[in-house]
Amino acid sequence: MTPIARGIQKDGVLHTFELEEKHAAQAAESFQKADVSHLIKQYVGPALENLKTIEKEGPFDAVFIDADKVSYPDYLTWAEKNLKIGGLIIGDNTFAWGNIHNTNIQDKELAQKVNALRDFNARIMRNPKFRATILPTGEGLTVGIKIA
Repeated sequence: MTPIARGIQKDGVLHTFELEEKHAAQAAESFQKADVSHLIKQYVGPALENLKTIEKEGPFDAVFIDADKVSYPDYLTWAEKNLKIGGLIIGDNTFAWGNIHNTNIQDKELAQKVNALRDFNARIMRNPKFRATILPTGEGLTVGIKIA
């Protein structure tokens, strides 16, 4: 998140969401070391609950998703409502650790994550409000622009 924060305009803000306090503390330390902590608002707890608290500050320029994989479709729904036209949405790990094509996953938890990532990818690609693609990074990076 630090590189993103460095690109923020003077009056901009980066909202970050961490499920656990220990991860938020690590991130806060990184922000402090990079001298960008004044640009950051951190939230601890489930992101879907905390996102509701910032909606009044939107519409937003960008949404970067790299969290609870099962909730990626819900984050897309939120972004569709809260991104500005021309806004960017990025979903990380959207090749599902090489499992996106695998329809016979034995591990129930992994299967749930893969299915959610598959749904996220399919929904953003079919959504007429976005133009999107998947960049072939090692883990897959779904990138979309809100056009309507």
